[in-house]
Amino acid sequence: MKIAYCATVQPAFGGLKSFNVGLVHSLVHLCKERKIELVVITHQSHRASFDLPDQMMRTFTGNHFVFESLHLPSLLKAERVDVAIFPHNRMPLFSTGASRSLLVVHDLLFWRFPSELSFLKRATRYFFISQALKKADQLVAVSEFTKMELQEFGCRKSISVCLEGVDPMQENVALSEMRFPIDKPYFLFIGAHSFQKNLPALVAAFDRVKQSGFDCRLILAGGKGTASQSVLDAVRISAFSSDILLPGFVSDEEKDWLMRNAIAFVFPSIYEGFGIPILEAFQRNVPVITSDCASLPEVAGKGALISKPDPKSLSAAMLELAQNSELRTELIRYGAARLRIFQWDRVAENILSSIQPK
Repeated sequence: MKIAYCATVQPAFGGLKSFNVGLVHSLVHLCKERKIELVVITHQSHRASFDLPDQMMRTFTGNHFVFESLHLPSLLKAERVDVAIFPHNRMPLFSTGASRSLLVVHDLLFWRFPSELSFLKRATRYFFISQALKKADQLVAVSEFTKMELQEFGCRKSISVCLEGVDPMQENVALSEMRFPIDKPYFLFIGAHSFQKNLPALVAAFDRVKQSGFDCRLILAGGKGTASQSVLDAVRISAFSSDILLPGFVSDEEKDWLMRNAIAFVFPSIYEGFGIPILEAFQRNVPVITSDCASLPEVAGKGALISKPDPKSLSAAMLELAQNSELRTELIRYGAARLRIFQWDRVAENILSSIQPK
């Protein structure tokens, strides 16, 4: 059997990159054990992300959409691929060129929040995923929540659920230069400043925490997103803006340090198909506060303090964690235990089991 992993869309960072790299590395080992040939197809600029031997890689240059639509099917046919895995909600518009196809769906954000996208983006995403759902031989959702979303969207095919994994941690490396003040305890968020992350509500919650008399900081790390301006506006009007830090993108070493030393990692999103940052916090023994929305309770289980996503509820959760050391210890213990569920080897095993002949 020959499998092609079609990572034609590979962001520089974020959940999809973690999914692709983590799953591919585990697939490599399992495929080798089972005498399955695996090739990974990605853009030349993302070749290094996978760190695989040349004979396992097929790369392209230019626009990923043009390649995926016009050239990928002929490549898969020439490679005599038995199963093509498409891990990003989309497939070639016409024939895939493989004998069978497996589509991974992460979320339906464009459908759940149509007003947050332009008409063109909304229409194109609706079209592409609708076509992909019709053509795919097998469907995999990354959470039970996403499976339910697909069914509500109108998908009548059988859908498997394959929870995501979390990358192994690097060794704890001391930072040579510290660009974060350590004079006060702090709450932490790391992620793109997109509308679904609900960061203006987190800023408002932080204001309430400060008004209660608890002296702390809020660090909102991560790259720009669809709500960057609204986040900046929320910080600007905050009475405690001097204690809100916006360091932008942080390195892996900085992320590790920030998580390990935070009072809590706060992930107040109103919509996530999965939520890998919760697992990254579990790894670093930091208590987690997350919202009761979408897939987040499913991922967090008993390892997080679950809150409504409004400022009043979030601030109450933040104060409770700051003041209750027993609760902090309990959440850390539950989070560490919960990590056993989310292993890339398990994800790869589930994927292979679904596509190999019975």
